[in-house]
Amino acid sequence: MDVLREQAEEAGKFDLERIRSLISLESRQYVQRFEASPHDSFLDPILSEFLFGPAFAREAPETSGESLLKSYDKPAIFEALSHKPAEYWTALLKSEFVEKPRATLVGIPSKKTSDQLQSEETARVEAQRQALASAEPTLDSKTIIAGASSALPEDHARTKLQATKWVHSSEFKSLLDQHAFEVEVAEAANGMDAPESVLKSIQQPDMKNIQLISKETANIHTNPNAKIQIDMVGQAQMVDIRLLYQVDFEKVPLDTLQTLPLFVELAFELPLRKSRLGAAMTAQETVTKCTNLFNTKSCSFSVGMRGRFGLGFFGTNALVFVAKVEKARAEEALAFLCRIKEDSQFTEEKLKTGVNRLLNAIPEQKRDGQALCATGFSALAYREMEVGTNGEKKLLPPPQKFFSWPWLNAYLTNIKNAASSSAAFTDVLNALNGLTAQITQLAVQIGGDLADRDRLHALFANSSDLFEGHTAVTCWRTFALEQATILQPEDVKGSTTIRGVMIPCASIESNFLRISMRTDILDFKHPDYVALVTATECFTMLEASFWRKIRGRGLAYGYGLSLSPMNGLLEFYLSKTANPVEAWEEAKKIIDDYTNTLFGGSPDVVDETIALNAAKSGLVFGLVSEVESVPDVLTSSFFDLMARKPKDHFQQFTKTLEQVTPAAVRRVTEKYILPLFASRPGDVKSDADALAGIQSHPVLSLACPANQSEATGKALRDAGFKVLELSVEQLETVGADLQGWPKLQDQVRRC
Repeated sequence: MDVLREQAEEAGKFDLERIRSLISLESRQYVQRFEASPHDSFLDPILSEFLFGPAFAREAPETSGESLLKSYDKPAIFEALSHKPAEYWTALLKSEFVEKPRATLVGIPSKKTSDQLQSEETARVEAQRQALASAEPTLDSKTIIAGASSALPEDHARTKLQATKWVHSSEFKSLLDQHAFEVEVAEAANGMDAPESVLKSIQQPDMKNIQLISKETANIHTNPNAKIQIDMVGQAQMVDIRLLYQVDFEKVPLDTLQTLPLFVELAFELPLRKSRLGAAMTAQETVTKCTNLFNTKSCSFSVGMRGRFGLGFFGTNALVFVAKVEKARAEEALAFLCRIKEDSQFTEEKLKTGVNRLLNAIPEQKRDGQALCATGFSALAYREMEVGTNGEKKLLPPPQKFFSWPWLNAYLTNIKNAASSSAAFTDVLNALNGLTAQITQLAVQIGGDLADRDRLHALFANSSDLFEGHTAVTCWRTFALEQATILQPEDVKGSTTIRGVMIPCASIESNFLRISMRTDILDFKHPDYVALVTATECFTMLEASFWRKIRGRGLAYGYGLSLSPMNGLLEFYLSKTANPVEAWEEAKKIIDDYTNTLFGGSPDVVDETIALNAAKSGLVFGLVSEVESVPDVLTSSFFDLMARKPKDHFQQFTKTLEQVTPAAVRRVTEKYILPLFASRPGDVKSDADALAGIQSHPVLSLACPANQSEATGKALRDAGFKVLELSVEQLETVGADLQGWPKLQDQVRRC
């Protein structure tokens, strides 16, 4: 509030340039949204007008449509705001903030408070259970039970004795049995398959009639300092720029690798030193320049990084800069992105800022069930990297380790506790300022308008100075993909038991489950890839078995069965489930019934061909939706490149998809999906069959409410799982140890 008062008191102190810079950014992003999502961009103002606008007012509606047209002309509104004087903004600050102070506080119970609440609730429930167990049935309890069944005989005397006798009578039991049967009938009715008439009405799309947005790709081979690819699409209004600096784990010291999360956090907020690329800039000047220049920007370690804590599937050995800019400023943006990487300087103040910002974000991870589940999986899935020559080999933690919150919490806390003048603090600062100089292998991808072909090529005609000191990445395939090793078959011989960890947490109210297994499908050209993706769609699509029998019955809010050919993982997951074992057993029964392996039951009553056609339609729709707009095409072109997709992936996928038969779906279900649900010996035909298409045993990670951990653990063990229970504190301790993940994996093997 003191800052706001100071800004509002005197117009001369107001940062007018900064507010104009932000207005310009908002205006550019508004135009960008029309290109990226034209349907939503046009629809949203219409819906707003319908709900709130004067055109639909009950009294005296405005019929000219002027208000709707104005809502589409936001650039004009932004332009008018950009010319407002400082007095306008200071008056607005004063009237809306200083004179009308408002605050919202969101409180999250501490662990101590959560434990206390849990303890009190457990004691209350136990006391109630004891009281009910020792008391005889009363008239009230009888009336409640009988009222629920709507069958209380009128001639029963309303006495405690007779009520007690009636509750224990065969008549009462018969009524309960009758209503239990009615519940089963209702559940069966609600769980019926969609009518065949509905499924038959779904027309399988004709692949030949699908018109995709055309794209042209060019590779520049004249620059020795960078591997360059340009993707061009007609009518593109913006330019996408991606710089990928490959990290050589053999050459970059471990102490330097650990600083990557700090650099990623503050990459666009650092002062720049004077260099051949430009004059020195303060941190504020860097921020202002980024706001004025880029529509969107990001820095990450790996492509598709999942927030601060975790890596993406693509390029897990790359420092990645991404920006979207206006066409006219493409050259300027490319040069400035290079400056961010080359000239950034960490100061003592910025290091402390980065440390505090990351530490402040970590407590939320400890209260997030999905984040805990993901952390548990990472601890089991990734092994140490072997680097170096034959004579000097060494083991390094996987890059996923350096971006996990348990490791960062310990690492950053040590930095925070070190005095600024200490050797430990100085070493981190020096490592950060020397980081980018040790990352010199470069690849560049540009996406833009086909009409600007010559100009895009000219970006690199004189780029030797821009990329000086770098060497071109030899091949796009040298960027590593995320490789989860999990538990190999030889690690736990003679067993198909699902092993894993259960993480009780006092601050979550539902369960998050993840069961993963590595298959031999590590390529989009694998002969079983399309059939297996089709099989997963058959089970998970709208109105399919999982949707009706897991979500439809309230067993879980979210569910999934997916395959990633980037790392070979086949995964079943549940989110926000009250009973993860019951939901998993329902999924297992669906798979078992379909393959006729265990129960000898018949497949779903819906004709397989009809369900298969619906699944094929869904897959084609998903493929098309990924490239339905110009920005989508440019983005997917880059992701396809990083994922090793063939250039004709869409055509080959749809061609193979047409040939997938019910027999093929049944075969891959038995070969791949069934072993994912094999919790006991005998759940598959034989161990040899279970391992035929997989390269690891299924691994489980479960985050559950702490007050349900005892019951959940027993249910898991009864279902055949081998589970190691870890508290959040124990998970943090394991993650903080450089050798913690290998130690945990060894414990899980032996549990």
